[in-house]
Amino acid sequence: MTTPSGSNIQALLTQLAQATAQLAQSSNQHNSKLDTLIDQVAQLAQSSNQHNYKLDTLIDQVGHLTEGLLEMKLMIQEQTAATKQQAESFKQQTEVARIQAETVAQLVALVR
Repeated sequence: MTTPSGSNIQALLTQLAQATAQLAQSSNQHNSKLDTLIDQVAQLAQSSNQHNYKLDTLIDQVGHLTEGLLEMKLMIQEQTAATKQQAESFKQQTEVARIQAETVAQLVALVR
């Protein structure tokens, strides 16, 4: 077995140092890319939270609008029923007035 010479050991140590430096540089680049990705994910999460808040707000507003529309519908139904009752009452009063007019006409005819 041969023993490596001092210059061979020096060359191997130089290669090892260069490989280690390249590995460290590559690791730093990957870490930088990972940090960028982590920042982007955090921004997306924040944006998603903002959109969720906006959606929750819109859902709440739609709920209030729906309640308001239902209240209006009930009011319209009640007003329609009241109007129908008034129309029926007016029809009955008109009939009574017609009968009274006929009676008055008959009385006038009798008095003459």
